[in-house]
Amino acid sequence: MLSYPSGMTVSSRALGVLSDALRAQRNQRRTRWRKLPAGRQALLVVAL
Repeated sequence: MLSYPSGMTVSSRALGVLSDALRAQRNQRRTRWRKLPAGRQALLVVAL
């Protein structure tokens, strides 16, 4: 996988809010597992 640094700054609070929303969505759907934890998935979503 290729990676490159992002030029955008994101607050840790914004990532925390998004992570909490992802966790709630996972609990609502009752998914068993994901490759990435909610915090890493939130970071990936913001980076894209």
